[in-house]
Amino acid sequence: MHHRVALAFALLLLSPGCDGSAPPPDAAATDAGLVDASPSDAGTGPADAGSPQDGGCDICDAGPPPMADYYVSPDGDDDGPGTLEAPFATLAAADAVVAPGDLVYFRGGTYREPGVIRASGEEGAPIRWEGYPGETVVFEGPGRGGTPFVEQLRVSGSWNEVRRIWVQDSSGPGIRVFGDHVWIDDVTVRRCGTTGINFFEADDGRVSDSLISLSYNQYDAEGLPADGGGADGISFAHCRRGLITGTISWGNSDDGYDLWGSFDTRIEHSYAYGNGIDRWGGEGFAGDGNGFKLGNCDSTGIESYRNVSWGHPRRGFDSNCNSMSSLQHCTSFDDRYGFNNRHATNAWTNSVALASRSGAVQTMEDEPRSNAWDLGIEVTPAHFLGTTPPELTGDESAAEALALFRASDFLRPAPGSPLVDAGEDLGEPYEGAAPDLGAFEAR
Repeated sequence: MHHRVALAFALLLLSPGCDGSAPPPDAAATDAGLVDASPSDAGTGPADAGSPQDGGCDICDAGPPPMADYYVSPDGDDDGPGTLEAPFATLAAADAVVAPGDLVYFRGGTYREPGVIRASGEEGAPIRWEGYPGETVVFEGPGRGGTPFVEQLRVSGSWNEVRRIWVQDSSGPGIRVFGDHVWIDDVTVRRCGTTGINFFEADDGRVSDSLISLSYNQYDAEGLPADGGGADGISFAHCRRGLITGTISWGNSDDGYDLWGSFDTRIEHSYAYGNGIDRWGGEGFAGDGNGFKLGNCDSTGIESYRNVSWGHPRRGFDSNCNSMSSLQHCTSFDDRYGFNNRHATNAWTNSVALASRSGAVQTMEDEPRSNAWDLGIEVTPAHFLGTTPPELTGDESAAEALALFRASDFLRPAPGSPLVDAGEDLGEPYEGAAPDLGAFEAR
């Protein structure tokens, strides 16, 4: 049974202000010099450094949000009806009653019990699970030393959307998805014991406008048993037709993005920084250290479009033996190797490497195309408006970090640079006489 409140003033009377309840700042999460971002038009979600910078929010001026079918609150009661006035206490209570097309709002606060979404929506009527606009919703696990591989949020059902939440300190994955047609949007995931967001054998999945950082696979100086491998920012493993768009993945102990065994999956407008670096000070560290690992030898149809990688101990972009795949308009900066393509059926085009420590290209099996190294362009910092990325501390929300990068000139071609108008027309939008090389068009 749906529970809708007829009068809008009831919502106005019962909803708290937009200052919300932000998660506390954590000095251990701060890593000076770590930076990232990507474009986002997603949501609000104040940082856990203490609500929006100006103390307000746009949603307050926009009036009350749409009425939901069910509400969940840390102060709720699962024996209640799940209404605005009498919300449930747990995700499980809402999951037991939702139907296709329903909207569930989580009220602000911290949810410590792992959540499992078993219910399924249907095409044209997904089930939406959203943080209440203007409030901070945190799914928080036990942190280091907890039972490994227990995800803080699992999505087993299909046709579900999860939006505007934080997930942190899970002992295993932050969010793990097994259902098909699942969309994760505007989420902030940090400090999880394995991969931040993991889709496994889940088709037609999507991650957008999200920030994932500091996944560590139970590896740290406290002597926990793993070696840092397998803790990626975002992983699509054995999936088909996935999309990752407008995301940031930084400081994770393995790779930024890993498409192991996946097919027909695309990453676009996303950023990877400083993954595969031992930030925890243990022994035997074995994180891979690639920005974008684009599948494995079984993978085909992988696309990497307008992505940026920097500061990795191995490769910015690694085909990892995939085939019949494409990479277009990507930029590597200060990676050990910028690009590694081990299959002649792949087409890598219009890309740039700057300040690669061991070479712009490790292996390139396809025919020469209009990449900077094919065109004989000796790329220098002077070819860009800026080579200093904005800084992230670990306390920003996805929306804040993405907005920071959107405003930046980091790795954008400078006027008059030989990168401008040097690319091949691939049928995508561009400005000027021809596409510019790299992830960005010159401003």
